[in-house]
Amino acid sequence: MTILEYQSDSLKKMADDFSTVKISREQRQMFNVIASLMSDKLNINELALKGFIWKSLREVQIEFKITAEELAHKSPEERVKVMKKGFERLGDHLIRVLKTKEKQEYIRQVLNDGFAYYLQKYSQRE
Repeated sequence: MTILEYQSDSLKKMADDFSTVKISREQRQMFNVIASLMSDKLNINELALKGFIWKSLREVQIEFKITAEELAHKSPEERVKVMKKGFERLGDHLIRVLKTKEKQEYIRQVLNDGFAYYLQKYSQRE
């Protein structure tokens, strides 16, 4: 197992932030599944990871000028485009809070695997 160490104050902040987020049941289910798949590999608390996922998706929504509700009704291609950017942004955030930066590629690979799971499980829903 690859050992990753993060700045603990950043993890606590993300966990605290996510605990107050109001999202739909479908979104919460997707966050739960994706975070549970990646948290062990990333050596990060699931709640903190959900916080980073939320922060990343919120930033991408602002960038694309789209709400979560609007995104849910977009074509699969549009959702994939936004989610791909969200996974990239998630990698940026996680790498930023690493205590040492030598595991960047490992984080990117785990997130690529997570994105592949998203594509398989969620991207083609209507």
